Amino acid sequence: MHVGLSLLAIESAALETAARHLQASAELGEHLGLPQPPYRWPVAETGVVATILSYILNREWTFNNRGGRERHHEALLFFVISGIGVLLAAAPLWVANNMFSLREAPQGLKLAILDFILAYIIGNILQMAFRFWALRRFAFPELTPPGGEGGSTDLSPNLVELTDEELGHA
Repeated sequence: MHVGLSLLAIESAALETAARHLQASAELGEHLGLPQPPYRWPVAETGVVATILSYILNREWTFNNRGGRERHHEALLFFVISGIGVLLAAAPLWVANNMFSLREAPQGLKLAILDFILAYIIGNILQMAFRFWALRRFAFPELTPPGGEGGSTDLSPNLVELTDEELGHA
């Protein structure tokens, strides 16, 4: 607000008033007329809590029959994969803005629809597909039973031992 008032004061040639408004703007933490939101850290904290909850729910519900890693390895891989997923979700919007300059042409509602399609639809589909594949492949791999073929506890059974174990005579 103070930045806008300072621009108005400059137009009316009241430089002292403009300087006073700019000083008040700096004291309030305003940037280009918009105050910095005081809720940045709570938003970041809720993102961290949501990611931790997502790990717990994925571990206990989606991938409860899988897992061949220790919990701390699973958690680390989960958070790294989730971070890559966030970058993938933002990638379509970044590519459209920085490589194809798509934000210059549309205005108003068309720009909002374009941003919605790029970020929320295409970005989330990319993120969801990547996260499902990567979590299944790396963080929660299939548990391979210990031992060799046929459920044997011997890593290299010979033919006689394997046949006896399969028949239940071992």
